[in-house]
Amino acid sequence: MILDTNGLSAMADGDMNLEPLLQRADEIAVPAIVLGEYKYGIWQSRHRTRYERWLAEVLASCRVLAVDEGTAGHYADVRDELKRSGRPIPGNDLWIAALARQHALPLRYDEDGAGAGSSLLRVGAEFGRAGAMMNSVPVPVGRAEQEKLLERMRALLANVDAGARELYAQWRPSLRRRAFVPGARNFAAYLALRRTDLRSLQTALMPLGLSSLGRCEGRVRPNIAAVIEALAARCGERVNRPATTARDFFRGERLLRAETARVFGPQRANRAVRIMVTLPTEAADDGDLITALVSAGMDAARINCAHDDVDRWRKMAGHVRAAEKHLGRRCVVYADLAGPKVRTLHVRVPYEARVGVDDRIALVRRLRDAKRDEPAIACTIPEILDRLREGDPVWIDDGKIGCVVERAGPSRADLRITQATERGSRLKPDKGLNFPKTEIPAPPLGAADREALAAILDTIDVVGYSFVRQASDIETLQEELARLGRPRLPLALKIETLDGVNNLPALIVQAAGRQPTAVMIARGDLAVEIGYRRLAEMQEEILWLCEAASIPVIWATQVLNEFVKTGMPTRAEITDAAMAERAECVMLNKGTHVVRAVKVLDDLLPLMAAHQAKKTSRMRALHSWSPD
Repeated sequence: MILDTNGLSAMADGDMNLEPLLQRADEIAVPAIVLGEYKYGIWQSRHRTRYERWLAEVLASCRVLAVDEGTAGHYADVRDELKRSGRPIPGNDLWIAALARQHALPLRYDEDGAGAGSSLLRVGAEFGRAGAMMNSVPVPVGRAEQEKLLERMRALLANVDAGARELYAQWRPSLRRRAFVPGARNFAAYLALRRTDLRSLQTALMPLGLSSLGRCEGRVRPNIAAVIEALAARCGERVNRPATTARDFFRGERLLRAETARVFGPQRANRAVRIMVTLPTEAADDGDLITALVSAGMDAARINCAHDDVDRWRKMAGHVRAAEKHLGRRCVVYADLAGPKVRTLHVRVPYEARVGVDDRIALVRRLRDAKRDEPAIACTIPEILDRLREGDPVWIDDGKIGCVVERAGPSRADLRITQATERGSRLKPDKGLNFPKTEIPAPPLGAADREALAAILDTIDVVGYSFVRQASDIETLQEELARLGRPRLPLALKIETLDGVNNLPALIVQAAGRQPTAVMIARGDLAVEIGYRRLAEMQEEILWLCEAASIPVIWATQVLNEFVKTGMPTRAEITDAAMAERAECVMLNKGTHVVRAVKVLDDLLPLMAAHQAKKTSRMRALHSWSPD
């Protein structure tokens, strides 16, 4: 309810007709212009002292509504609506109507336009019955609704605390690194929070100008506590001290920055997001290329241990160290272990032949297990044939060719092509094979990975763990690192399977509980494993979970892919690269124009940082539409 000058006077005089209306009001508001008029009136009164004392008591429980530039806009809108509707334009009450719209307060008017009710927001029956303003003002959240919201928020906090305690107790044996403990506690709270659908609660909080919890990943409990405190104050409860300090509120951001620095080294002066580049084979013999990359903005050099050999890997790492020394700039060496990646090994097809939808091919243990004239492939892990079942999907060449198993046997599986290009697709050796519904019969850390790790461990700063699926996989790698003398080596978990997604919380806790940790969203294999439609949703959720745990994220696969290859970016990939600003590191693949691509990212990422910080839009001035 909004009071005008007459309403304040009636309230001061104890008008009996006014009392029932005041009791029914969820909130009482006084416009600043009304307050000024009333103060001028009581200064002329011989009972000034008594009225001033009464006014001070009333204002302690009322909202004072300031008239500002926004009010003027609403005034113009209301006046225009009344004029177009052909209704009379009330005088002073029009300002009160504008304030009602601006502050989303209810309109109350007296149908007869007389009596004490007419002193309460006397917009008049001619405006009230028109309904124009009533329809455009959002339904307010009154005192009773706010008290119910407060109860819901306190119940939510109690549930979050209980769920977080349960999760943290399960994780406690794995938490051997003190630096991760605060992140683990917040991570447990976030997972407990996200067990509930909060959308209706968010909608209820928004009209009150309170946090809707939509950006609470790094500060779950402080955010909920701050909302409870604000609601309690609105409901008239006394708040003795702030629920949380600003330092505690932003602790998650500090923890994430610190963990990012442990994995990728100190951030550059112009941007927080790091740039990682996959080194090509020729980088082993071309130190100038690596120097150019570091100079352009590369912060991490990725060595892919699925290709080349130990000699070349060590040469690449040596060139990175030389570039660091020459330029006086930090660049970490990141080595990706190959992992149990299944690839085509041998391919037999008629010369230049292509396969199309509904064609048949054979996946065989050995090529001699195929019929003489049929297209056939053998793979690097032939034991997969023991696990395949009729109806299982199979993807070839990182998802370019889709198949389904029609018949499975110990020495061969008959595949029907379900997806290919219109012209048909070629089968080639050394292309990735994905089996989304089939367990790969290979250890997470095979003999080749152990040999590679031992050979380059003294030259690298971070190790990437491919196709990690469960916490025990990480424990295997941690034991190997301890055996080799580097138990605290930073670790990057490559999330590229459905099991990896489903077990992500356990993976993070197992890894970060012992050593600095990052998570790579390996969008290539992940898209094949979970489907392209789910990828967009899943990469967002991985970003949220990692922020809650204060774990840096690597945004990987096909970033500026066309630019790196041809020197000309597509519109879509520029947008994708800009979205990468929400991660802590973005990865480029090798290609002819990769140095130019690094320079583009080095310019683009700081630009986007001025607009976006994780999920939060940063509202700097929009100079493009400035009148100057």
